[in-house]
Amino acid sequence: MALYKLNETGVVKIENGMHTDITKNGTAWQEYQDWVIAGNTPDPADPTILPTYAENRASEYPAIGELVDELLKVITIPAGSGLELLEAERQAIKTKYPKVAV
Repeated sequence: MALYKLNETGVVKIENGMHTDITKNGTAWQEYQDWVIAGNTPDPADPTILPTYAENRASEYPAIGELVDELLKVITIPAGSGLELLEAERQAIKTKYPKVAV
């Protein structure tokens, strides 16, 4: 493990378990430059882990409860179907816990 490590914003110095960002002005930056000139190489930056398309989509979709509520408002529920029973339960819960104006 090297004394310095690259990161997404520049360089950090690793000393006694502490990570210190090195700015490109000041003595710490000059010490880093001297260390590199002396033939040393900093550790590479950790790979950037990008979110998957599924994670990106999930973060922007409405909550599933909101989707179901909206769907049940616009579809025709066949009489005697299992969905009719679920809708009756949903309506009972909405009646038991009505929305309160804020």
